[in-house]
Amino acid sequence: MNYFLCLIFSLVFASYSFTQNKDKVNIYLNEEFQTIEKDEFKKKKKSYLYHERIIKTDSGNLHVLKLREEFGSLKDSALNDLKQGLEKEYNLKLDKTTIIHFRDTLFSYSAIRKFRKPYFIHRMMNGDTVEIRTTPGIYLRNRSAFDNYQKKCAINAKANNLQHLYLYETDFNDTYIYNNINWQKINPQLHQYFFQGNSGVLILKPNGQFYRFTESIDSRIEAIINFKDWDVLIEDFNEAKKSLPKKHKKRFKYKRLPRPKGQSIKINQYMNKREIREAFEASTLSYPAYKACFSSGY
Repeated sequence: MNYFLCLIFSLVFASYSFTQNKDKVNIYLNEEFQTIEKDEFKKKKKSYLYHERIIKTDSGNLHVLKLREEFGSLKDSALNDLKQGLEKEYNLKLDKTTIIHFRDTLFSYSAIRKFRKPYFIHRMMNGDTVEIRTTPGIYLRNRSAFDNYQKKCAINAKANNLQHLYLYETDFNDTYIYNNINWQKINPQLHQYFFQGNSGVLILKPNGQFYRFTESIDSRIEAIINFKDWDVLIEDFNEAKKSLPKKHKKRFKYKRLPRPKGQSIKINQYMNKREIREAFEASTLSYPAYKACFSSGY
């Protein structure tokens, strides 16, 4: 999380700590980091547009609404500034639909071990616990699979008059050598307009219309890119922010492929911690690696 957000959270909690007597407080913020009532927060959370992010501190819990996706259109002045910035910093002309992949942080394997919590805690029969974390094998498999797949994505992009740009904000000593991706530092203007510290993907048209999302399947994004009238999609989004529907309007068709299967985790009560970790790793590696052309990364 960047410094600006940390400062906001600290100020919000400080304000509440002076006005409430409870040891712990729950604060609810909308997507613009404005405090809202709990009932309004829960109502918005039921819509497909939002998901909740909980940030725990010593003072309490901060509940933040995050938009899963956003349609919009840049004004002429903002669009011209953005075009100039893209050409100056990345030698990229906004003369075709552009897919901008943004990762908040590029992690080395050691940084993942240091900063990320275990993704699962396994409890043994004797009551002891085993922390399940990313292993070197999983780390390298995911990086190489994503990197290698981008070669196919580049070919598809050229055939469909698209272009890709890969950006990041913070690099924690990521020494993996990418063959098909050139990660570049995001400029402040682009960061402020669309991402503000949140990993995601931006589909940006030459006329300034855009679609920003966290994660989705390629077939749906392809359907959105090929949709003829984006004014309709922008209008749907603005209406959804008011009515808070649980599902999207059906504007296009796309295929949702079945989830690939791998081997189940084989664990018994006689295994030690090392053997349990190896069983989890074997199960993870048996599943096909995640591959996508419209993703923020591995």
